[in-house]
Amino acid sequence: MVWSCGRISNTLHMESSLAGAGSKPAPSISDRNPFQQIHSLSRQVTALITRHNLRGFLAALALLSATQLSAQVKPLTLADCLNAALKNHPLMSSADQARISATYASEAIRTGFLPQIGIASHFIAAPGYDEAVTNGGEFGAQITASYLLYDGGARSYEIQKGGLGVEQSALNETRTKADIVYSVSVAFASAVKEKRELEVTREDYAQLRDYFQLVNQLHASGQGSETDLLKTTVDMNNAEIDVEARTVAYRNALLALAQSAGLSSTDVADVDTVQFTIPYDTTFVDDRNVDLASQRLVLKQSELEAQIAGSKVWPNVSLAADAGALTSLPNLEQGFSNVVGASLGLSVTVPFLTFGSIHDNYVAARATAKSISLQNDFARISLRHEFTMTKNNIDKARSEIHALRNNLAVAEQNFLLSKARYAGGSGLSLEVLDAIRTTNQIKLSIEEARSEMAVNILKLNRLNYTGATPE
Repeated sequence: MVWSCGRISNTLHMESSLAGAGSKPAPSISDRNPFQQIHSLSRQVTALITRHNLRGFLAALALLSATQLSAQVKPLTLADCLNAALKNHPLMSSADQARISATYASEAIRTGFLPQIGIASHFIAAPGYDEAVTNGGEFGAQITASYLLYDGGARSYEIQKGGLGVEQSALNETRTKADIVYSVSVAFASAVKEKRELEVTREDYAQLRDYFQLVNQLHASGQGSETDLLKTTVDMNNAEIDVEARTVAYRNALLALAQSAGLSSTDVADVDTVQFTIPYDTTFVDDRNVDLASQRLVLKQSELEAQIAGSKVWPNVSLAADAGALTSLPNLEQGFSNVVGASLGLSVTVPFLTFGSIHDNYVAARATAKSISLQNDFARISLRHEFTMTKNNIDKARSEIHALRNNLAVAEQNFLLSKARYAGGSGLSLEVLDAIRTTNQIKLSIEEARSEMAVNILKLNRLNYTGATPE
């Protein structure tokens, strides 16, 4: 918001620099603390009221309000964004409901193999049919019970499969959490990068503005050329345009972060770059990877499917019982004698001629399990290679940052020397401008490398996700 009024700020500082060749360069608004900013801007507002029209006053008042608001914004940390995302993200609620569904489905399978007790009643009237066949009609009101005694082990396999479904849903919830943590962290890293690059361009603009004052002083005293003044003005204006463009980029990065974290845009006004540190492990652990853990459960479920298919060759033995009233209608008309009773029965079902379907289903299930096992082995190797390559990218980015910082020290020294030579009359203004551009480009390259390293660290943490949320 402050930099959207950047041209007003530039006008204020230009007036200060043109007030006299020997005047001391005024520090940038962004270089002061919030109280100094407000005090300085209040003085500038008073000056604008005196020297300009109401329009200038309103513009300066908007700049003052923007500075006051920005001074009150509390930057969000990565932990703030992650906690909000894990609490509010709809995918977390969806994964939680899926886990509840799997839990109840597993219980339904388990209780389905317990004795089933019910109440049954029927009334049959058959007028016109031979009573020797229909008994003249029938009436019954009974309590029934049934229980599967033996099914070749299929019952046990089904219960195990249901338990694996619960574990799978819990892993899916963890995987959803890992994906949200990764996406929000990457969005936060992008916002940090844009903010740091914005700070670099602001420093570049301030550096050019200060140098402009030097060139203007030399020009006013007849020691500098008009060309030097014009070229410095062009570079300073380009730097201000770059600041405005990067301000927009930072705002867009904040909007993307808000969307990723499930927050409103007003909740994400700034991010904390100071506390943005990410610990990570340098060794890939198979058991920590939620994707591999999920695939291992898929393999176990597939193996249970094969065992269930194989158990179909065994007989099913069931026990059925009932107790209550059961009689024919003519017998009921004579009273309630011989109406109440009970029965117990045992049934055995043996597969006899299935034309090979049981064997075919078993072979198909075993082949599916073997296919999943081979896929898991390939995924494990691929993830290990991805982890190693990501770690190599981190090392490369770290080395690049070290080299760039060494270059930055040299570039800053070159800037100071070229500026001193120009002020002393033995150097060229183009050398100073080139030194400023080189310094700015190296700083931006450092931020690019830092962002690349942060994203690769986040990839490592996604591969080794343990469920912890960064503090």
